[in-house]
Amino acid sequence: MLTLIREQLKRKITENRISDKAQISKMVEMVGPVWIEEGVVIHPFSVIVGPTYIGRGTTIGNFTQIRESLVGQDTLVGERTSIVRSVLGDRCKFHINYLGDSLLAEDVDMGGRTSTANLRLDRSTVKSTISGIRVDTGLQRLGVITGKNTIFGGNCVLMPGVKIGTNCIVGPRSILYEDLADNMRCKVKQELQVEQLSQQP
Repeated sequence: MLTLIREQLKRKITENRISDKAQISKMVEMVGPVWIEEGVVIHPFSVIVGPTYIGRGTTIGNFTQIRESLVGQDTLVGERTSIVRSVLGDRCKFHINYLGDSLLAEDVDMGGRTSTANLRLDRSTVKSTISGIRVDTGLQRLGVITGKNTIFGGNCVLMPGVKIGTNCIVGPRSILYEDLADNMRCKVKQELQVEQLSQQP
């Protein structure tokens, strides 16, 4: 689906179509064809690289890059976020994130500094688990696939080809190498040590 949607973007978005009801700062740079619907707000110093589609009522924060992606409506792409070759459902939320070659359903909330790894260190094609079997996707770059209404804490890292179900909670600082089924919660256990300092003479 991710590959098909990308192909559709290239075929359909061949020229700029920007609503006169969008609010776009004069300090926003646009490169290539983009479609921007009514009610979209794009703050200064952001870069939009086409072919890209941004749905109604979406807000793009400062110093943000969106490249060759489809962004659903009423989504908040907070400042200093980079979204590359990805498809986002409606009402998603981001803040200081990197999302590459990924597919997100509706109502996904990514905590600050959570990011996807979309390229293996050995540069081989990404594999993903289907019914317990590792399958070669044939893609050199593939990030995360996430069901709707899933929430990530801050500073999570999602390894290439990981799939996360619907209604999941991924706790802060989690590093996911394997899939997470629907209605699951994962977290990192941390032992906090508090000690009394010796008094200074």
